[in-house]
Amino acid sequence: MAERTRIMSALERHGWDGRWYRRAYYDDGTPLGSAEGDECRIDILSQAWAALAGLDETRVASALDAAWELLVDED
Repeated sequence: MAERTRIMSALERHGWDGRWYRRAYYDDGTPLGSAEGDECRIDILSQAWAALAGLDETRVASALDAAWELLVDED
């Protein structure tokens, strides 16, 4: 259980981008799936795994809302 808590804490500290969870980091430390990026600003996989892992409920709700807003074409 301690390892799970440690990993979840690291995800919240280093994976949260303000509205959603980042996908990954390049070797140079640049985040992939960041609001500041030109490509792949948001990725559904990160948001889905955040929900499945039981990360912060408020952040997960924000992340899923952002994914819907940015990735779903309702037309």
